[in-house]
Amino acid sequence: MKQTMKNLSMGLALSLAGFANQGLAQSTPQQVAGSGWQALTNAAPSVAVNGTTEYVAWKSETSQKIMISALNGGAWTTPAVVGGTNAGSTWTAETVSSPALAVDDTTGYLWLAWTNPSSEDIYVSTLVNGAWTYREAVGGSGWKAETWKYGAPALSGGHGISLAWVGHSSQDIWYAYWNYPGWSTQQTVSGSGWTAQSEGAPPGWTQAELVQGLGSISTLFWNDPSGDVLMSNDFPFGWTEAAGVACDGWTATVFGNSTPAAAYFILNGNFYAAVFWIESSNGLLEYSYTTGSGCGFADPATVGGSGSPFLAPAVAIGPTVSILEWTKPNGPHTINSTIWYLDPTTLSGLN
Repeated sequence: MKQTMKNLSMGLALSLAGFANQGLAQSTPQQVAGSGWQALTNAAPSVAVNGTTEYVAWKSETSQKIMISALNGGAWTTPAVVGGTNAGSTWTAETVSSPALAVDDTTGYLWLAWTNPSSEDIYVSTLVNGAWTYREAVGGSGWKAETWKYGAPALSGGHGISLAWVGHSSQDIWYAYWNYPGWSTQQTVSGSGWTAQSEGAPPGWTQAELVQGLGSISTLFWNDPSGDVLMSNDFPFGWTEAAGVACDGWTATVFGNSTPAAAYFILNGNFYAAVFWIESSNGLLEYSYTTGSGCGFADPATVGGSGSPFLAPAVAIGPTVSILEWTKPNGPHTINSTIWYLDPTTLSGLN
């Protein structure tokens, strides 16, 4: 069952202090590239921001390896393969789907989650002092996080780490929290008479978008089996009833199996949600944002210069830097794509 945003009491108009001016921001699309290289992928990228640094992770176009680069000071670092050495044994993060990135504000660590293509388990690793910790499978007593081979996990940072994924043998969306150490018991995203289900179930490619909301509250955005974009908040007493990203005369509906991207941003001292998706009716990268009045969402607008992306977008908005990324096909009739970005806070309605 879905309800309108108007009836979802989310408390988005929260006055927050300490969010600095983002200064000169990238308002025109630029490619993730450097001297002699460009980021190429055939799965949706992921982004995160930490302090003044922006990160992008992606599956390599030519292998299952996960690559990562950072933007700090105006230039992208040379892509590095995620991996490391543990007890004399080397390991490499590999996937056939999209990785997920998030920053834990409690520790300052960058987290990476991905689906192992052979076991279909979900793994995580953290970047600590410039090195990746040994990969660990997500799980607990009597359970482990499993998804379809091409399913991708969703990772949320902020004041804690949350993880969501589509179940291995169903369309249900599951989630767990990191409890320093160890994971909380997995549970479905559900409420009285409803369960979140994603279009990205087998044999789909995508899943959901999990973002940090107010304080320790997580918000889940996902595309249901019909392609409509929905959202729910994990309040202390359970998930709020699923609400559509929609308003009078329009509904956000994704193209194919692409996934919505979302983040919270500050405007005039208030807290709002911005949602990005590839619109099914025209194939363009569009966005909307919560307004705190009326039906709850502004009319959709197109991200100028983004072209017609094929893979799902990714977005992260922070106190000092923010980034929106998407892909453009690297040639006709191909899923292989270049990665592009701009600062989402330069878009109309978000500034």
